[in-house]
Amino acid sequence: RQYYPVFSDAKVYETSEDSECQGYSNTKDKVREHNFGKDHTDEICDYCCEIKNINYPGLSAECSEITYDGKSHTPEITIKAKKAEGSGADGSGDSGDSGNSVVDNSGDSDADSSGGSGSSGNSVVDNSGDSGADNSGDLPEDAGSLTEGTDYEVSVTPQTDVSADANGYTATITGKGAYAGTRTVQWNLTPKEITLTVDGEVSRPYDGTTDVFLDDILTNITTSLDGVLEEDKNDVSAKVSYAFADANANDSVVVNVTKAILEGNKSINYTLAEDITNTITGHITKLTSAPALPQQQERKVAYTVDTVDKVTLPAGWEWAEEDKTKSLPVGETITATAVYAGADKGNYETVSVEIAITRQTCTHEGTWDDGKVTKQPTEKETGVKTYTCTLCGETRTEEIPVVKPSDDNGNGASDSNDTSNGTSNDASKLPVKGSVVADDQKTGQYQILNPAAKEVVFKGLANKNAKSVTIPATVKIKGVTCKVTGIADNAMKGSKKLTKAVIGSNVKTIGKNAFAGSKKLKTVKIGKNVTSIGANAFKKCTAVTSLTLPAKTVKIGANAFNGCKKLKKLTIKSKKMTKKTVAKNAFKGLTKKTKIKAPKAKVKAYKKLLRKRGLSGKVKFI
Repeated sequence: RQYYPVFSDAKVYETSEDSECQGYSNTKDKVREHNFGKDHTDEICDYCCEIKNINYPGLSAECSEITYDGKSHTPEITIKAKKAEGSGADGSGDSGDSGNSVVDNSGDSDADSSGGSGSSGNSVVDNSGDSGADNSGDLPEDAGSLTEGTDYEVSVTPQTDVSADANGYTATITGKGAYAGTRTVQWNLTPKEITLTVDGEVSRPYDGTTDVFLDDILTNITTSLDGVLEEDKNDVSAKVSYAFADANANDSVVVNVTKAILEGNKSINYTLAEDITNTITGHITKLTSAPALPQQQERKVAYTVDTVDKVTLPAGWEWAEEDKTKSLPVGETITATAVYAGADKGNYETVSVEIAITRQTCTHEGTWDDGKVTKQPTEKETGVKTYTCTLCGETRTEEIPVVKPSDDNGNGASDSNDTSNGTSNDASKLPVKGSVVADDQKTGQYQILNPAAKEVVFKGLANKNAKSVTIPATVKIKGVTCKVTGIADNAMKGSKKLTKAVIGSNVKTIGKNAFAGSKKLKTVKIGKNVTSIGANAFKKCTAVTSLTLPAKTVKIGANAFNGCKKLKKLTIKSKKMTKKTVAKNAFKGLTKKTKIKAPKAKVKAYKKLLRKRGLSGKVKFI
């Protein structure tokens, strides 16, 4: 007799007449609920019963492979007992994933059903001790297949397309005849393999990359798919990305396919073959000029630049080796060749340019020494003080005034400008006109305007991150008290942190772009003696809220207050401004928030004048 491993939902069909299995009996269907006896541990029937259940894991279900062809299909399903694995003379062995060996000998009492289970750990052997049983020998190679229609039926819906679901479609198998239960299997159509062909031409100028731009007018690529069914051709296409194999200019550059994806309603039914037919020809043309090509074919350089290699060039450019050491005589023009030295220089038509270089004479700006008295003055004759340029050695002289006669006590007349602390206020100690020096406190830079009159102009602060600036009425330079009579061009232009500016009482002129673009500048106090405000002086000072133009103001340059959009109040005390002294767009960019107060006698004239100089009609006079 034979024993079969079973599960608790298995049914017993056609039990042996001599079976002692005590289970529920249904005489109509000859069915008994399986009886496990007293010991349920191994789920092995204590009696000789033929257990046949279609859901038994020892039975395998295989589906036929179907390749998509546009037609409707159902799979052919084969169910058969799994082969025993590792069987030997003792009949033992391990099964696959189910953990159970499966042999169906149709009730043959001489069959050997010994074997080992897999992951379940349950061995199935004949332990009845019945001397009539033969449990030795090898298991059969294949226990055979079940017959559709006799042992089972298949319920499945015909399908035309490949399923997008990773699990595919489901087929239901129902036991029939000597088999009970149901089981399901997953199946799917296999996508049809098709071949991609790309052809055409790609041409573009060098840009340092391998990118292929499909929307470029010089790109003409066609793609085709070989193997697509006729009825699917409008529903399947390929999205393809390309790249040059090399980024450098070349008349024949390989163009590679970097990515290809099928798109369209029927694309799921197809798969691309690994081999792609690629006959694209690629061209990368050279650019006309190398980057940052020097635009100045004639260069004037400072006196300090005495050889060609000291003349600066744009990044990536250098002087030809034979020109680097050429001397630059003052006032003479020397021609030298600049060459592009970038790693990609082979990608440009023009990689060199000739430049004419002229070395200028020394400007002596800030380079005069403190001077030396080369002739002492007397009461009758002036003296001479000689200054030497520390850069080029050139000299200049200044006259020293005659010595003043002594008073009745034999003392020389005092200089009314001498300071009370005994510091000399001798103008001869000042540098030459045009020199730029720091004040004695090192707070700022000043340019000597008139040494004899001891007048200077403010050039800028030493602290570039200062939040406020006060241009003083006077400042000490080399111990000499000097009047600050002006603010130089660009003195505080573009100051990023400046919020307040106070202009001293001796300042008469505010230079061009003096505070232009200082976007955080909110408070400005203009000194009472300012007569001239230069072009763009306060242009785009977008935070300024209040301004007062003093009574002595006459001249206002172009765009002087252009863009002061937060200016709420403008007070004009001057009565001297005319159409000849106020330049174009001086008040452009002021908004309707601005209110202008002017002398009553000038309101009408100024309203007309300022409107012509860019003032919005929305600005009101009060």
